[in-house]
Amino acid sequence: MKIDLYLAGQIEAALKKAYDTETRVIIEKPRQETWGDFATTVALGLAKTLRQAPRNIAETLVDNFTDDKELVKKITVDGPGFINFILKKSYWQNTIAEIITAGENMAMTTGAGAKESISNLSVPTPPGR
Repeated sequence: MKIDLYLAGQIEAALKKAYDTETRVIIEKPRQETWGDFATTVALGLAKTLRQAPRNIAETLVDNFTDDKELVKKITVDGPGFINFILKKSYWQNTIAEIITAGENMAMTTGAGAKESISNLSVPTPPGR
């Protein structure tokens, strides 16, 4: 499972539910581990459009977030509106087990001989974070 796509989809659903609007949500790896496993700055980008403080938007998105797969241990809102995700230990354990089981077959054919591989999503977190 691509956890970044799952988290983005859940935030997009929360955005649709709370504000009846859509935008692309980018999930990134925070610069510091203490901030969480993954994060999004989507609330910062929506502040002008929604005419609300980004922190209020972030809190509303967290309130409307549904974790259907029960992978998220904790969601926090930090600073002006950063949403941080801490995943459950069981997610990481299952992921490691899948990698070990797949072994050299971790890359899989997706069609026409193309290979899809696991990559570390690395997007910079805004300055001052």
